Parts: sequence; C-alpha cells; structure tokens
Amino acid sequence: MDDFEFTMDSESTQRAAYRTRIPGLEAALMDSGEAYPILDLSATGLSYLDPDKRHGRGEVLHLDLTIAKRIFLEDVVAKVMRVADDGSTGVAFEGLTRQKELRLDKLILEAQKRLIAQRKKTENQNGKSE
Repeated sequence: MDDFEFTMDSESTQRAAYRTRIPGLEAALMDSGEAYPILDLSATGLSYLDPDKRHGRGEVLHLDLTIAKRIFLEDVVAKVMRVADDGSTGVAFEGLTRQKELRLDKLILEAQKRLIAQRKKTENQNGKSE
C-alpha cells in the first residue's frame, strides 16, 4: 500500500458544507415576523438578503425557515457571522437538534438531486440537438 500525506490549510477559504438555493425559502424572525429571502442554504448555516442591514455580527437570531410561507423548520438559532455591503447576511446555525439536522439535510439533498436531474436533462437535450 502506498504511503500518502494529507495536509489542510487552517486558513482555507472553502465552505464547510455544500450550499444550495431553494426557491421560496425564507428566514422569518420569530420575535417580529419579518421575513428575508434566503440566498443560499447549507447544513451549517444560511445567508439571507437584508438591504437595511438590521442585524450585526455576533447577534443571535431565532428564525423560522419557511417555504412558500409554510413553516419548514421552527425556532432555528443562528448567529450572525458576516454582513456584506449589499446586505447579504451570513449566519451559522447553533445547537440544532438531531431532528432539525435531518430535516435540513433531506431538504439540501433533494435540492442537489433536482440540480443533477436538470443538468442531465440539459446535457441530453444538447447532445440530441447536435
């Protein structure tokens, strides 16, 4: 068996988890009910658009994740990690229960499956038209 060495830069800029977009997914603040469109979602966090930049780095939020205005995940605790100039706000999930992790993982997996199916369909259509 061959020996190999594996090293990883601790300053890596790669994401910790696969990120995806899900149409109609929103983050609603539990205390005010304000809802923000989610730009991308992963198993470890999400980013949402808030042009008014109402939340600051380090702030802890309690969110309901909704799809088409229906609650998908209730009372998700998330800590604001960054706020960009355009208002995109990145948060990291904190203390997700195993049940919430599983629901989130399933949603992300379904989004990945749909993306793969769309790509295959596009490749097949492009291949047939040549």
